[in-house]
Amino acid sequence: MRRNRRNEPEHVRQARRKVRSKKWFFRHFSIYLAASFFFFSMNLLDGIHDPWFLYPVISWGTLVAIQYLWTFGMPFTKAGTREWEERELARELAKAGVHYEEEPLPPAQQLMSSTVNIDDHLDLKEVSKEKLAEPIYRNDDLV
Repeated sequence: MRRNRRNEPEHVRQARRKVRSKKWFFRHFSIYLAASFFFFSMNLLDGIHDPWFLYPVISWGTLVAIQYLWTFGMPFTKAGTREWEERELARELAKAGVHYEEEPLPPAQQLMSSTVNIDDHLDLKEVSKEKLAEPIYRNDDLV
């Protein structure tokens, strides 16, 4: 059963998009590795005198690298993250002479921050111990 996602907060929707993007990257990368091995194997059977497998492997690998940068950002930097965006926005607005204060982080990103206590956001609900058994048929179904 699919949950109603229209009522979810924006930060949850953004997190879902990010997870979906990562999932598609890993699928694409695994298909790329399998196809590269297949191309290499076919080239070995054909003879190694002409390494034609490099053409599709390099061109497809370039696309995989672009997708990696799009999904995860530049390695060893925080380029593309929300903090980076906020810092760059503040810098550009400062050049224009406008004072800018950052918005508070959404709860999902607050959890990843080291200054936030992880238990602050928890709101536990009481769980009922009774589970009502529903019949698999109605009285109208009986003959």
